[in-house]
Amino acid sequence: MSDFLAEASEIQGDLVAIRRHIHQEPEIGLDLPKTQAKILAALDGLGLEITTGKALSSVTAVLRAGKSDKTVLLRADMDALPVTELADVSYKSQIDGAMHACGHDLHVAMLIGAAKLLVKNKSQLNGDVVFMFQPGEEGHDGAGHMIKEGVLTASGRKADRTYGIHVLSSAISSGVFTTKPGTMMASADEIHVTVVGMGGHGSQPHTAKDPIPVAAEMVSALQLWGTAMKSMTCNQLGGACEEVFSGETFDNVAAQSQQHGKEMFGANDGPHMAAMGQMMELMSAGEMDSWMAARKAEFDAL
Repeated sequence: MSDFLAEASEIQGDLVAIRRHIHQEPEIGLDLPKTQAKILAALDGLGLEITTGKALSSVTAVLRAGKSDKTVLLRADMDALPVTELADVSYKSQIDGAMHACGHDLHVAMLIGAAKLLVKNKSQLNGDVVFMFQPGEEGHDGAGHMIKEGVLTASGRKADRTYGIHVLSSAISSGVFTTKPGTMMASADEIHVTVVGMGGHGSQPHTAKDPIPVAAEMVSALQLWGTAMKSMTCNQLGGACEEVFSGETFDNVAAQSQQHGKEMFGANDGPHMAAMGQMMELMSAGEMDSWMAARKAEFDAL
């Protein structure tokens, strides 16, 4: 058997350089041409069967071992976040408003490293390996697009196992790997709420139905519930109010406005996700009833 740790150490410098190069030029969403080009350059010469996405800048590479009909898929996400980097490092993001703040640059470098090591040790493999480089993990359904384009059957048959890994430097020491039975990472979803009021003059506020205090109470209630609930662990549920938008009106006219809010929530299984969405709707409706201020709320769960 090969000494994978020793072989990984030999290419560590190259992988660090790739990661930092990707970090300097972060791209957001599904269209990541520069990141895709860096991946293709790193995989060049390895003898992999490579295809790129049609609806997105994905890369799928297949390593043929040919000893059995088994396939394992390894996956890394590629996209960055709409965040401005403040860290003062030599490889700081050069793109205003974009940063690899979630470690996807590391994931890409790690998967490139895995490809290099597995190609070198191809004779020891008992099946094919698919390397899945996925754009659009941060809310753009990149995995869904790649599945539609056939990534799960890229080797000619459905993958028997799929594996992904996520760095968590804020909670786990460097060099430590953790896992557990069942679901490991949470999914995320959104619920959009529009509170519609009824306008009126500032001299007669009692004749208006002001949506602003209703929206404010909803933000406070949902935020408290999402961060301080005791009945379930944070690994099961979590929530945060992301955005609130107000309608525009003249200074002395109470807004008939629509107060738009977006609540982001996450759960690590289907039942918890459904329960969380229902609880948000009930809490929002309760705030409107208690204020008797808004005419209606419109819910749009994504």
